[in-house]
Amino acid sequence: MSSPAPRAPLSAVLITRNAAAVLGPCLDSLAFADEIVVVDSASSDDTVALAARKGARVVQKEWLGFGLQKQFAVDQAKHDWVLCVDADERVSPELAASIKAALAAPASPVYQMPRRNRFLGRGLQSG
Repeated sequence: MSSPAPRAPLSAVLITRNAAAVLGPCLDSLAFADEIVVVDSASSDDTVALAARKGARVVQKEWLGFGLQKQFAVDQAKHDWVLCVDADERVSPELAASIKAALAAPASPVYQMPRRNRFLGRGLQSG
């Protein structure tokens, strides 16, 4: 029986504020990551407790604006490879497998992935 090929470790990072209603499925979809970091900006709902229960490392940071807050989150990551997601996003099993395969033998310093946006319960074809 052979073990899976080793891969570069991955940190998944996200920024939150009062995201408890959508955060659980997001964190579940990131279970393949070696580390999940949630940077929270003073949530008053169950966001922080939920993230901690799901095994994420939670860092509190006052709101800096989207760009600076996301960069702060990336800076908190322990690993060189970082996946940035939003709390209302999900990583499909197919995308998770693709990410793991890419990290088994990285061929580029950066990767892109297609997105499927939804609005009012329906997939958007254009925007």
